[in-house]
Amino acid sequence: MNTICIANQKGGVGKTTTAINIAAGLAKAGKRVLLIDLDPQGNLTQASGVFASGCAYRIEHVLHREVAITDAIVKDVLDSEGRVDLVPADETLKRAEDLLVPELFSETRLAKALEGLSYDHVVLDCSPSLGLLTVNALVAATHVLIPCDYGSFSIGGIANIVEKIKEIGLSSKVVRLFVTMYRSSTTRTNEWAEDQLAHYKEITLETKIRRSEPLLQASIERESIFKYAPGAIGADDYTRLTEEFLAL
Repeated sequence: MNTICIANQKGGVGKTTTAINIAAGLAKAGKRVLLIDLDPQGNLTQASGVFASGCAYRIEHVLHREVAITDAIVKDVLDSEGRVDLVPADETLKRAEDLLVPELFSETRLAKALEGLSYDHVVLDCSPSLGLLTVNALVAATHVLIPCDYGSFSIGGIANIVEKIKEIGLSSKVVRLFVTMYRSSTTRTNEWAEDQLAHYKEITLETKIRRSEPLLQASIERESIFKYAPGAIGADDYTRLTEEFLAL
C-alpha cells in the first residue's frame, strides 16, 4: 500500500485540489484509494461533498485511539464507483492536535492506525504547516508530493519540508515536487522560479498543473476534474501527474 503525503507549509498551492484529483485519477486507473483529511480547515472533506458534522467519527478520534480508522471511513465519495473513500476532519482537529503534543510517540499515531488497511493508495491532505499533524503524515508516508506554484513563499516552503524529512530521519521516503497553477504567459516569473527550482531538478516531476477555470469550478462544485470537465486541460494534467506518480 502506497501512502502519499501531499504537503507544503504554504497555503493556496493546490494541495487539496491535488489530493482530490490524484485520488480520482488513481480510481480511474482501477485503484482503491482512501483520502484522509489532516487539515483542521476540512477543505478536503468539503471538497469530497461530505459534511463532517454529520459524521460520527473523524480523523481526530482515530489519532486519539478512540476508534479504529475503519470506523471513521465515509464510503464512496467523488462518484468513484466505490473506489474512493474518505476519513473526514473539521476545525476540532486543531484542538486534538494540541492535546497530542505531549503524548509519547504521538508522531507515529497515524502510521499505526493505517496498519492492516487493504487500499492500493492512501492520500493524506496536510494543513499548511509543519506541525504534529503533518509530521504524522510524513512518518506514515511512503511518498511525499510537494505542490508549489511559482511564488517565492511556495518555493521557500520546499526546503523546509525537505529539512523536516531529514530531521526526523525519513530520508528513505520518495520525495517529489511538481508545479501547480502554471501560466506560460508569465515568462519572467517562470524564468526566475525555474532558476530557484534548479537545485531540486532531480526530484521535480515533469508534469505542470496549468491554471484553469474548470479546475476552480470543479472545486466549487465539489467534484473531481474528471467528473466536472473530463475534456479540460486540468483533466489532462492530472492524468499525466497520476501516470507519472505510478511510474515512480
